[in-house]
Amino acid sequence: MKKYIAIVGPIGAGKTTVSDILIEEFGYVRYKISQGLYDEVERRGLERTRIILQDVGDDLRNLKGPGVLSKLAIEKLKKDGVDQSKKIVFESIRNHNEILVLQEEYGDELFVISVDTPLEVRYKRAVERKGQYNEQDTTFEEFKKIAERDLGKGNGENEQNVLKCMELADIEISNDGTLEDLKKKVETLVIS
Repeated sequence: MKKYIAIVGPIGAGKTTVSDILIEEFGYVRYKISQGLYDEVERRGLERTRIILQDVGDDLRNLKGPGVLSKLAIEKLKKDGVDQSKKIVFESIRNHNEILVLQEEYGDELFVISVDTPLEVRYKRAVERKGQYNEQDTTFEEFKKIAERDLGKGNGENEQNVLKCMELADIEISNDGTLEDLKKKVETLVIS
């Protein structure tokens, strides 16, 4: 079982659910790569919508370097004094350079899991999240545009590019079944 796991994938694919399984079933501790981004959005006095998070994330990477959010998460992990025996799951990774920073820090101790689901299912999940990113009133076409940007369509090196993150994964999980199916897939990965 790897000490550090990074979860990547598009909006609504089930990354947080995979993290929850790792936490509840296997004792991992969650660190959100995006926490530094949330802090910056709050510092700027902005509303926490998906588009604003995308814009501020791109801005931070352009100002402070492409791996800035992973560097902030690693600093926070060290500052928090997390017990060295704890297993860590990183989520909310939106740029491949964030993975490269984690790989540089943790080497072979890092395992990257890509989670994916069809677009229609991801849309349904996103609008059902009660106000998390104010997506409950988003049309399918609006969501598709946001999702394409998230994947990296038309984006530069320092901008969001989840597709490149997924290409760096050690394994992909297709989250196209039930929660029990997903738990079995995660368990098989962790035990092997």
